[in-house]
Amino acid sequence: MLPLDYVTNSPVTIRLLLAPNSAPCSMRLVPEDFTRTRAGSVKIRSLDGVSGGNQNVAFSSVADKTKVFTIAPAGALTDLKRSDAIMFQVHRDGDDISDTCPDVFVSGIEVRYTAQ
Repeated sequence: MLPLDYVTNSPVTIRLLLAPNSAPCSMRLVPEDFTRTRAGSVKIRSLDGVSGGNQNVAFSSVADKTKVFTIAPAGALTDLKRSDAIMFQVHRDGDDISDTCPDVFVSGIEVRYTAQ
């Protein structure tokens, strides 16, 4: 849930720390679902307002890399407010020809937001 000090409609940033088992390789990480639930409101499921830049993450060594996604109100996602429950899901597209890493693990997740 978005905390009580969250500034309404400000961006939420999700940072994934990714750890490959081998390198060089690349993986394709695609936003799959975003859901906002609010007491007394209809659940909204939409990728509107979700951005993450290039979907391919390249590893030149086995050092961890950060992949950043930003969520901001847009389209069907009309607004974000404190106490909203949010769920964000990504999918690794291992069938894509550009995805060549045998194993990549999420070794950390950080959520950042603007506080009042």
